Amino acid sequence: MSVSVTTAFPRTTASTRPIETGSHRVGVHVLARWDSRFLFVRPVGGGGWVLPADALGPTEPASRAACRILREQVGLDVVAARMWPIGTQHNWTAAGSRIDLYFTPGVFHGIPVIMSRVCYEDLRWFDQDQLPQDVAADVRAAVEAFRKPESYGETGWPYQGRPV
Repeated sequence: MSVSVTTAFPRTTASTRPIETGSHRVGVHVLARWDSRFLFVRPVGGGGWVLPADALGPTEPASRAACRILREQVGLDVVAARMWPIGTQHNWTAAGSRIDLYFTPGVFHGIPVIMSRVCYEDLRWFDQDQLPQDVAADVRAAVEAFRKPESYGETGWPYQGRPV
């Protein structure tokens, strides 16, 4: 007698309708805090300062993705039980719709270093009251929402700020 076990997660919503493949990309961003400072990285090739981030893997819980991102990108260790959700954004970019999940570690271990010069060219702690002007717009909105605190935001939509 053989037993077959399915390991793939079903692609359905709470209403059991199939999710459209590629309907939304999901990004995970991590706001590491030390006293009143936030950790930012600058991508290779220019662009504004951003938080360590990556795409959510297809079978990866978001809190574990946040732990992976800190470990792989800036060498910090944290356990998923100490990774707290702080916000969600629904963003529009030239590539389409994107959902971004933001986390902050309650406790992390290590000294941040750039783990791959292919991704980032610089890493710095910035005081929360003196962020540089060239922080990416969606990241700036998320950091400002965290400080208020607000847990949801939308950026980049062409009709943003106009009545529906």
